[in-house]
Amino acid sequence: MEHGGGESVIADIIVDVPLMQTDQPYSYAIPSEFEGIVEKGMRVHVPFGKGNRLIQGIVVGVSDKKEKTGLKEVVEVLDYRPVLNEEQLALADQMRHTVFAYKISILKAMLPSLLNSSYDKILYPTDQLSETDRLAIFGSKTSLHFSSLDVQEQAKMMRLARSDKLNIEYKASDKKHVKFESWYSISLDKLIAFAPSNRALKQQALKKFLLENTKEGLLKNLRKSFSAPVVKFFIEKGILEIEEREVDRAQDYFNQVIKSHSLELNFQQAQAVEAITKQIGKESHPFLLEGVTGSGKTEVYLQVIEEALKRGKTAIMLVPEISLTPQVTNRFIARFGNQVAILHSGLSEGEKYDQWRKIEQGQAKVVVGARSAIFAPLKNIGAIMIDEEHEASYKQDSSPRYHARDVAILRARYNHAVLVLGSATPSLESRARASRGVYQFLELTQRANPLAKIPPVEVVDFRDYIGQQEASNFTPVLVEAIRERLEKKNKLY
Repeated sequence: MEHGGGESVIADIIVDVPLMQTDQPYSYAIPSEFEGIVEKGMRVHVPFGKGNRLIQGIVVGVSDKKEKTGLKEVVEVLDYRPVLNEEQLALADQMRHTVFAYKISILKAMLPSLLNSSYDKILYPTDQLSETDRLAIFGSKTSLHFSSLDVQEQAKMMRLARSDKLNIEYKASDKKHVKFESWYSISLDKLIAFAPSNRALKQQALKKFLLENTKEGLLKNLRKSFSAPVVKFFIEKGILEIEEREVDRAQDYFNQVIKSHSLELNFQQAQAVEAITKQIGKESHPFLLEGVTGSGKTEVYLQVIEEALKRGKTAIMLVPEISLTPQVTNRFIARFGNQVAILHSGLSEGEKYDQWRKIEQGQAKVVVGARSAIFAPLKNIGAIMIDEEHEASYKQDSSPRYHARDVAILRARYNHAVLVLGSATPSLESRARASRGVYQFLELTQRANPLAKIPPVEVVDFRDYIGQQEASNFTPVLVEAIRERLEKKNKLY
């Protein structure tokens, strides 16, 4: 584990031991195999303590010259490119002064949980890998497990991945985090050679269908049209070859949404959009957008984000977890399509990682999510929106105990992004900051659709029914109203 005392490049690493004594970077020598590969923001495995127990760490600094050293060496590099960017590393340093959490805890909060759980890396060749190298590395296989390689081979694979000759994917060892779908492909020679009997009408029908539709397809779609025993028979005969493919289940959000366009704004909405978009790319104070229910705050958010995208920037839209419903996410997907990434607690670890990877690779320009989405690895952020900013769910109850609004202020300052806090009932601190000019105040007093009616609300006092009913959390008035709705087969919300 110890380095022999030669010259090495040094990496400063925060180890995954959340204690006061270890809340500092430790210096490790970078082996020659990994020189030029290790960068700030990567995860590594290093020996730690007297027992040299291998633990995960995050690189927070790399020297640009070799030095004589007797330091322990980095054993394994876990990423082929940084999983934390410069802004996130700087953000962790700033948060330490107010959050009072260990730095490793803050850094890990910025990563999808899959990167902190049991997993392996799978290597796949790309079109840029030469046939000679592909045969030498993979032979007859289509993929390779990174964990099966020694240090020299791992370093070689990392270099090939950095030059886009290999793809590396993280796979959870617990398959419940990953959803698979069965796809079929057709062995045309076997299909043509197969001659079902005259009585096997269902086999004849399936053969005819496959001859007319020779492309691969989802097995579940085939089973919708043909019985399971017939399909199974074709699989056993080798006519249909089955392959299990990982599914990005979050993609279901995108497949059923019809594209929408910007709506016409009323005077107050238009003024708000103009005032906010003027500050994109500039140092500015946050905006507090106070708007009555139905005043069209969401359309203001959408048009501000649209303007940020036109300027080549990205955007974050935070909503409370309880409000992160398909109705809300669909509005953003309908407007921005596959540029949207969704992050919320309803996704599995694998799904969250897929969305994180979509953001990290630059495919997503708009992140819609709950509290932790404020850490999304977007670059060049132009706008950050926080809807229902008064909600207590924006504050994390466990370590690191951050408030999404405070993190948003830091990210907006770093990126010269505009920050908008929206609510019909702003928190007292936000309203006070707006009154003192710390926040810029915008108000929407008119309903976006003046013809729409707000449902009547009746406030019922429990004290009026004391002694008149059995112990219950519901008043007779509410119970009767629910019964009436159910009898009319109305939906309850």
